[in-house]
Amino acid sequence: KITLPNILNKKNFLMKSKILTPPLDFEWADPFIFRNNQKDYIFFENNDLKLNRGKISCGLLYKNKLINVKDVLIFKYHLSYPFLWRYKRNIFLIPESSSNKSIQIWKSTNFPYKWKIFKTIFKNEYCCDTTIITDNKKNNWLFTNKSNDHTDDPNNELYVYKIIGNFDQFIPHKLNPVITDCRIARNAGNLNFKDIILRPSQINDSSGYGLGVNINKITSLSLENYEEKIIKKIYPLIQHKFNGLHHISNAQNRLVFDIRK
Repeated sequence: KITLPNILNKKNFLMKSKILTPPLDFEWADPFIFRNNQKDYIFFENNDLKLNRGKISCGLLYKNKLINVKDVLIFKYHLSYPFLWRYKRNIFLIPESSSNKSIQIWKSTNFPYKWKIFKTIFKNEYCCDTTIITDNKKNNWLFTNKSNDHTDDPNNELYVYKIIGNFDQFIPHKLNPVITDCRIARNAGNLNFKDIILRPSQINDSSGYGLGVNINKITSLSLENYEEKIIKKIYPLIQHKFNGLHHISNAQNRLVFDIRK
């Protein structure tokens, strides 16, 4: 029997959560909560509905309100899914930049609002929702969703690479793509808890995109083998006129997620 962290087992935690509402003509999605110097920050996709183009913004979470919201990265192409990772003394930001056909790794120069480009990898590849997961042996693994055909649809396939050093080398998994299934393949944020390795993934099918979130427990991870098991499914509350949920993230005992209404 697999025991989930208490915060994920709470009944009706979606209904009891505080709603953070974006300004008119914008939508917020892909929130990552990141704790630094005893403060919680939320990095998120800030999509301009008039331009239909996302940028990366950040705000400080203070008394369940998002304050000091500022733009972090803004370009003429779409950005989303601002994954954050602390490695040794550095903090890295890896947004989804598939419109630019690459994965960009940014390094903090003055957290949380100032960043500089550190490295560009997977050039000329359509990669989405890149996430780093650390296993029990302290190995770091890059998980990304790719489209390898003309459809530019990253929902179907999950690729895994072992990271060597400070993004010095990426060794591809021998089974890549390790998952080929639109219902479970696409990454949906990050959940960091002791003694259990979790990978949230989107629930997508022919009826729609971002229908909910799978909580997957990774049971085997090596260059030769990959196995995971769905241990919980989270769906939006239709009775509250919510019809989409496709991202979740935590910092210790605080959760953030996006809801479509």
